[in-house]
Amino acid sequence: MAFNDDAVIKIATAHFYTAPVGTDAPTDPANPGAEWENVGHTTLENILSMTTEGGERTVLGSLQNRNLKTSHSARQVTFNFSIHQFDADGIKLYLGANAVTEGGRIGPADTPAPTQRAFYVCVEDGDQYTDFYVPRADILGSDDLALADTESLASLPLGVTPLRMNDRGSAWYTSPVAPLPTGGTENPGDGS
Repeated sequence: MAFNDDAVIKIATAHFYTAPVGTDAPTDPANPGAEWENVGHTTLENILSMTTEGGERTVLGSLQNRNLKTSHSARQVTFNFSIHQFDADGIKLYLGANAVTEGGRIGPADTPAPTQRAFYVCVEDGDQYTDFYVPRADILGSDDLALADTESLASLPLGVTPLRMNDRGSAWYTSPVAPLPTGGTENPGDGS
């Protein structure tokens, strides 16, 4: 692989969106469209991480060649990020789609059900970007809630687990670094 300085990203900002399951990836990442809803304020640290389970390698051999082939088990990915907004939408993403609402308060169900949505993240570096697109995902709180101190913003940790759709080749996609078509997201608060 050759050096490609234009393919290196230093994160300036990122925008996180959800949409109805199966919504196509935005053609203009700076203005994803009305069907894509911005999730709001997210954390400055640990902006986005990806954890994997599975993918174990097994070496298969014959009597004549002990290292003939390798086999890999299925691998599941989870995207992790945290939101700062403790509004009804944010709390329900954390507690589950079946969170109980009573008297203006929201509480967890005995067995939380993930919110199922399409998921999109646009990571910007000046006038270029890379992105992550999931046509169908389960979204649910991924870690314990901790209100640690008075010096930082409280956050709700979320896990986004991509699920395969029958008409899609993969459960999630990313793009090589490319120029932003319109020069960047102008107003991240409303998704435009």
